[in-house]
Amino acid sequence: MASTANLRFRRSAAQLHALAGVEREIRAQDSHNRRKYLREFSQSFREYDCVLDPQGLDQAIRRADIVLVGVSRTSKTPLSIYLGYLGHKSANIPVVKGIEPPPALFEIDQRKIVGLTINADRLAEIRRARVRTMGARNRQYAELKEVYDELEVAEKLHRRLGCPVIDISELSIEETAHRVLRVVEERQSA
Repeated sequence: MASTANLRFRRSAAQLHALAGVEREIRAQDSHNRRKYLREFSQSFREYDCVLDPQGLDQAIRRADIVLVGVSRTSKTPLSIYLGYLGHKSANIPVVKGIEPPPALFEIDQRKIVGLTINADRLAEIRRARVRTMGARNRQYAELKEVYDELEVAEKLHRRLGCPVIDISELSIEETAHRVLRVVEERQSA
């Protein structure tokens, strides 16, 4: 079993990897290279890191402008950070087979919830790469049957929540963020 310090290191390494992709997209948007994004990006990461504390999850869900719901590796973390950069507070709710989502998810304004999904083959490919990179032993995480099972659990939760679902299979973080914002804004103005 991994130690707490080891798990923190892995989480931090995974977050830094996700952040690197988001940072590249932000730099691409900063044509004047003013580096303003670095301050905002850093602040967004600090705010996002607070959401990872399980003790504050219900509170974070209630405070969020946008709540993202999806299985592991559907870009929730980098998307949350990018949305933070754009000025929107988001909460990231993982869908895990066998674990009930937080009760607050069913008590908040449903118009701010957006489901994320991905093509099963693409997700299995991403997870296989992750298993190799992390040197993990749990290969079941990346098996296609497990992926289908998890996506089915997520689909049921999305239906239960009545939330729109965005397929991120072929989208960049920036494209996904703009679609999320458009969907939330349309639902809130209806």
